Amino acid sequence: MGWMARAIAAAFAVLSVVVWFWVLDEWWSLVAALILCLPFGIAFSLLPPLLVGTLRPVLGDVVTTWGLMLVGAVVAVLAIALLEDTVAALVALCGAGLFAGGLQLFFQRLASMLTYTGETPS
Repeated sequence: MGWMARAIAAAFAVLSVVVWFWVLDEWWSLVAALILCLPFGIAFSLLPPLLVGTLRPVLGDVVTTWGLMLVGAVVAVLAIALLEDTVAALVALCGAGLFAGGLQLFFQRLASMLTYTGETPS
């Protein structure tokens, strides 16, 4: 199950690069998008683990996990429903980042629990 958290992080990194490419292409040009989408996307994909690491000692595992997943889903859906174009893409990406952070923490805790109890995931 630990591999699932890494897979979610990798998928979110790819999603971040793709969204930043589209946004930069809309804002500036194709050349700027090609040059800047990778650093912007990778930097943006590091935010969910940083947020989880900051909130987890304060709020605890359960509140952090489910709170981030709930808030992320709500932010993403509202962004897609209420905003337009690049603003919607960036706000929805923020929501997806919150959701991904909570989901990564969920799978990390599940892997730890399964390892501790000696069970194998099926």
